[in-house]
Amino acid sequence: MPDRQPCPLFTDPTSSCPSDGRWQFNTNIAFRSDGLLVARYHKYNLFHEESFDTPPQPEIITFDTPFAGKFGLLICFDILFYKPTIALVEKAKPLTIVYLALCPCAGSLF
Repeated sequence: MPDRQPCPLFTDPTSSCPSDGRWQFNTNIAFRSDGLLVARYHKYNLFHEESFDTPPQPEIITFDTPFAGKFGLLICFDILFYKPTIALVEKAKPLTIVYLALCPCAGSLF
């Protein structure tokens, strides 16, 4: 899902902020059973996603559950790269990785 975030375009001249003053990230989110947002991950390795921005740094995002321990979040193409995938496994040591992926079997979206 898209996640639009403000960036420090006017307060930090060294920022990689786009000219419109906001980033738009491809995002994986997780909610608790009561609906509270517990984790938000922004995709780092984009693949033909011109409408999204790359976060300044790869993120290592996890959340804990009472039923299955620690989960890590990724999105599609990210799973093929050291950053963030191996970094997530080595540093955070999640029991399970939840990652979203587009299945080619779904047919063309374009």
